[in-house]
Amino acid sequence: MKKFGEYLEESLAAEIKSEPKSMAAKQARKMGLSYVGFGRYADNKGRVAYTVENDRLVPFKSMEHIVNLYDKADMTIIQKKLKNLKNKLINYQRYQTVVLKKMKRY
Repeated sequence: MKKFGEYLEESLAAEIKSEPKSMAAKQARKMGLSYVGFGRYADNKGRVAYTVENDRLVPFKSMEHIVNLYDKADMTIIQKKLKNLKNKLINYQRYQTVVLKKMKRY
């Protein structure tokens, strides 16, 4: 009889390896590619040949290219957060000047 931990490991491994049901997955199946996990598809030689970006298959260039995509995504998130903080700061400064003007009246 299997222990719970063994069952859990098998279940998680199957979940990670299960191919998504998307347009990119259908296209990959037509091309004869096999899913290797995390949005990557391998050719018949076992090398990663394509990755999925925005639900489309894109030829795999190098690991550096993938790292650059993640870095770019991180930078856009950081830039949005900085812009949001800047707007909050501007609003706070405006609020502060209004409060100071009102205090000077008294």
